Amino acid sequence: REKVRITPGVSTVFTCNHGEIYGPVVTNLYIPFSFRPWVINEISEPDRTAQYLYRNTVSRQRWIPERLKLPAAKLVMVFLAWVMRSLGSITVYRDHPRELVKTFRETASAMEAGDNILIFPENPNDEGQEKAGYLQEGVGEFFTGFTLIAQIYHQKTGKCAQFVPLFADKRNHTLTFGEPIFYDPENPPQEEKQRIADHLRGEMLRIADLHSREEPA
Repeated sequence: REKVRITPGVSTVFTCNHGEIYGPVVTNLYIPFSFRPWVINEISEPDRTAQYLYRNTVSRQRWIPERLKLPAAKLVMVFLAWVMRSLGSITVYRDHPRELVKTFRETASAMEAGDNILIFPENPNDEGQEKAGYLQEGVGEFFTGFTLIAQIYHQKTGKCAQFVPLFADKRNHTLTFGEPIFYDPENPPQEEKQRIADHLRGEMLRIADLHSREEPA
């Protein structure tokens, strides 16, 4: 906690890699600050959650017998639904631009009220991956649109949001904070969006490389 300098009165956006389901679990358990997480609609809508978890995570777990994978996804779904309700999650409609506007408005209002935000910006369907889904290790390519919340937040409050990168290391069972970056309203919007995303992913990759040289805990 002492390594993260929270500016009083300014919202912080925590960003983390997925590590399949490891990242969402450990961040919700161990980040020592309050926050509201972004959650894609497949997770927030009960009738779609089990299939989403099965497709992107559980189906790739070799240690789970095939006949138990879908039941396991349904069991995890119950836990996730409870977590999302208790944390006041913000639904992200990634493939629905009109609905996504609501996500940004709700997020900006939450930040204006003093809430911190947690986002997992990796793209599970990046064409550079061998197969779709969140990476078990390392850091996938990022969506960059999430950084627009800083621009909206600045327009509403005049404040510059702080973005803090985290790396969830499933192999070593660690959660590590990287160097933060602040939104700069003086930069052109497109350049600033890329600058923030590049810094955050670069910090995660840097930490991942450091951890790869260590023995698993």
